[in-house]
Amino acid sequence: MTTLSMVIDGMVASREWDAATLSRLQYWYGVFGSRDIANITPDEVDTALVSLAKRGKLKPTRGGQCTSSGESLAPSSFNRYITQLQSIYRY
Repeated sequence: MTTLSMVIDGMVASREWDAATLSRLQYWYGVFGSRDIANITPDEVDTALVSLAKRGKLKPTRGGQCTSSGESLAPSSFNRYITQLQSIYRY
């Protein structure tokens, strides 16, 4: 069984990534990390994207934590999360 977290760990180890990409990878790691990558359904991805849209933009706080800024994600940012998931599957 190959989990999503195993694939993400392999991607991260394969080269250096910018902070924004690592943040998007961390989102998918948190949502589906322990799941078998072959068993993640499109409906589950849609549910995760709805959750991401509801969460909105994050702002950093002291101690390395993040909280919701109350702002919506820009459409381009939302698309980057989708594209990042696609890149995980391509990897």
